[in-house]
Amino acid sequence: MNYDLLKELSAKLRNLFSPALFLKRYDDGKIQVKTLSNRVLEQKESFPYGFAAKAKTGKALVFCQGGDFNGYAVLPLIADNDILSKLEENDAALYTDNDGNIKIIADGKGKVFIGNGSKNMCNLFTGLIDEIINIVTTNGTTTHTIEPGTMAKLEAYKNQVKQLYMESA
Repeated sequence: MNYDLLKELSAKLRNLFSPALFLKRYDDGKIQVKTLSNRVLEQKESFPYGFAAKAKTGKALVFCQGGDFNGYAVLPLIADNDILSKLEENDAALYTDNDGNIKIIADGKGKVFIGNGSKNMCNLFTGLIDEIINIVTTNGTTTHTIEPGTMAKLEAYKNQVKQLYMESA
């Protein structure tokens, strides 16, 4: 095999996926990234799973079809490997790299997690239902109880919440 051809093939393989650093976001939706080979590229990000994020900093991966920078796509990189380890096949996640911010994770089985490191929607909704069930009134001469039909409706609603939301991610 020709040495020059081998060298050219090696360069194309190296350039197929090129790590890049995020530099700037423009008002028209494009971003500017700088590859490790010091190429500055401007293009809209690619989000293959139907959701998008607008990063201010971070890393990206430049996919160059055929190793040619004339046709490329910019893919954002995951910054939180803890999220990656919890995702299963067909799962998708929308999150930030700061644990204090909201994370949204769909598990591909019809359930979703919405929350952060200390609170989540499932626990908030089920806790609210429990508070309604256990409500105590004052300034009356008698105690009040929840009518059995209403109690059954609240329990059914609580079960629906648990079928939709994950309790942890």
